[in-house]
Amino acid sequence: MAAFIWLWSQWYQPGLTGLIVAITVTGLAGALMISSFSYPSLKQVDDDRRIRFLNLATMLLAFVFIAIDPPTMLFAMFATYALSAPALWLWRRVLRRTRS
Repeated sequence: MAAFIWLWSQWYQPGLTGLIVAITVTGLAGALMISSFSYPSLKQVDDDRRIRFLNLATMLLAFVFIAIDPPTMLFAMFATYALSAPALWLWRRVLRRTRS
């Protein structure tokens, strides 16, 4: 929500449109908080394991994009993470249906 507010303060849409978008984003965030979708936990990351070059390059590229436009990139990253669990659930459901 904080990234959305930061982004929205930059791309301010007054009136009914802005209110509808804000209510929709807040409602979706609230629904995802109480949903039963499983999200990956970063607590189980092994510090002793070697880091692959691709992972390191992706992380550095993310930092560069955040430095260029912080509100947009942080909102995009958080939205991607928030929508990843429902998308993965839907993907598994479609795969299960096609295999049956």
